[in-house]
Amino acid sequence: METIAQISQFFNDSEDFHGNIKLNENLSSHTTMHVGGEAKIFLEPEDSDSMIFTLNYLIEEKCGFFILGGGSNVIISDAGLPLVISTRKMNKIKLLTRHTEVTEKNQNDEKTSLKKDSLCPPKPYEHSSSGDSLKSRCDFLTLPICEVQIDSGSSWGSVISFCKKENLGGFEGFTGLSGTVGGALFMNATCFGLSACDNLISAEYFDSRDGKIHVYEKKESDWGYKKSPFQSADCTDFTDGGVAGDSPQRGERATKCERGERLLPFVILSAKFALKPGFDSAFSEKCMSERKEKGHFRAPSSGSAFKNDSARGIIAGKVIDECGLKGFSAGGAQIAPWHGNFIINPEQKATAADIKNLSDQVKRIVLEKKGISLENEIIFAGVI
Repeated sequence: METIAQISQFFNDSEDFHGNIKLNENLSSHTTMHVGGEAKIFLEPEDSDSMIFTLNYLIEEKCGFFILGGGSNVIISDAGLPLVISTRKMNKIKLLTRHTEVTEKNQNDEKTSLKKDSLCPPKPYEHSSSGDSLKSRCDFLTLPICEVQIDSGSSWGSVISFCKKENLGGFEGFTGLSGTVGGALFMNATCFGLSACDNLISAEYFDSRDGKIHVYEKKESDWGYKKSPFQSADCTDFTDGGVAGDSPQRGERATKCERGERLLPFVILSAKFALKPGFDSAFSEKCMSERKEKGHFRAPSSGSAFKNDSARGIIAGKVIDECGLKGFSAGGAQIAPWHGNFIINPEQKATAADIKNLSDQVKRIVLEKKGISLENEIIFAGVI
C-alpha cells in the first residue's frame, strides 16, 4: 500500500487526473455541521474520467477512502480521515433535449409513444399545510419531457437556479435543500412529498467490483423511504478508512463497504432526469419559506437526525418532543429548541463525539419512554 507522500506525488504527476490535491484539509469546512478533523489527502476530481482513474488506482493500491458530497448528512470523526474524495467539482448540468416525442416503457413493459399533444393542461402544484403532500401539475407520463443530465457533485442550489433559468418544473420541492444530487440519490432524499428518485430516468455509476462504469435504468421497486439501489446491505457502519500505516490492507477489489468507504461498491457519477416545461416559482418560494420557518438555517446542522417510520405512524421529531428532549444537549451539541429532529451545533463548539453522544442518548431515552427504536439518518464516519 502506498504512503501519503507517494499517493500525493502520483496524482500530482499524473496526466490522467484533473482536479485538486490537498494535504491535511480541514473537513469541518466541508460539512454543514462544521465538525470533523483533517483529511491527510483530499482529492477533488473535476470530471468522471478523473474520478474513475482515482478510484481504480486507490482500489488497486488497497487504499481505504471516503466519498464526500455536500457533507449535509454526515458527521466526520474529530480525528479526521486518511483519504477523502470529494465530488463537488463534478458539477455540470446539461439540458440534453426538449422532446416532442419519446418512447418509454409502461408498467407492463410495453413501449408507448408519447407525443407533444399529450401534454396535459398545466395547473398549480397542490401543497398541503402540513408540508407532507405534493401533487404534480400533471402526470409525468403525459409529455413532452425535458431530459437533463446532472453530475453527482452538483448542489441543489445550482440545480434550482438552472431549472429557473430554463423554465423547467419538477424539482421545486428541493428548493433550499443542502447537499448534492449524488448524495440525495444515494439516500433517496425526500421533502415536501418529492423524492430524489421521482424524476429519475437513469444514473451512471462506477462499480468497484469490476472497475467499470454502468448505467442504471430506474426501476420503481428499487426505491423506498430513504432507500436506493446504491446502498449496499453491508454499508451500514462507516468507520475510519486507511492508507499505509493506518489500517490493514484489503486484499481484493471491494465487494462491500469497508473501513471508510461510504458509497462502495457503487459511486454515482451522474444522472438523467425527466422534467417538464414550466418552473413554479410560487411553490419554490413557499418551500424555501417553510424551511426558514422550521429553523433549517438557524444553526449548523445535518438536517433530520433520525428517520421517520411512516408504516408505524412514527414521526421522529414528534416522538422526541414528547419525551421532553427539545433543547437537550451533550457538550456543544444540542437538540434544536424549535425542532425535535434537528441536532445542531449552536455555538460551533460541538465535536463529532458530542453529536454521537447526544444521538445515542436520545435513542436510549426514546426507547425507555416510548418503546421506539429510532434509526439514525445521519451517517457517522469514523465516529465511535
